[in-house]
Amino acid sequence: INAEYMGSSGINAEYMGSSGINAEYMGLYVHFVTGVSMTQEIMAKVLKKYGIEEYNPINLKFDPNLHDAVFEYEDESKEPGTVGEVARTGYKIGKRVLRAARVGVIKKPKKCS
Repeated sequence: INAEYMGSSGINAEYMGSSGINAEYMGLYVHFVTGVSMTQEIMAKVLKKYGIEEYNPINLKFDPNLHDAVFEYEDESKEPGTVGEVARTGYKIGKRVLRAARVGVIKKPKKCS
């Protein structure tokens, strides 16, 4: 569960109230998101203690040793062969990859004839 996504999902008190959702459920939602966020922070600290670090390769050159290309897409504003989107961050212990990051790679735009 991605706590950042849950917190920024656009579901706020104003929306919940206007849609007729009970305030009790809103309180439970807030507590749930807070708990997930706290758990995520603690887990990151424990992993760091043992030398395991999360890495986000956004805007870096695609490296098949570090990244799993999940999809390609065209984007004229970025250089082809760069990581344009990260679907799932990766983890390393030192220089060794524990989990490769799943990424979307920029491809060269097709020219229309």
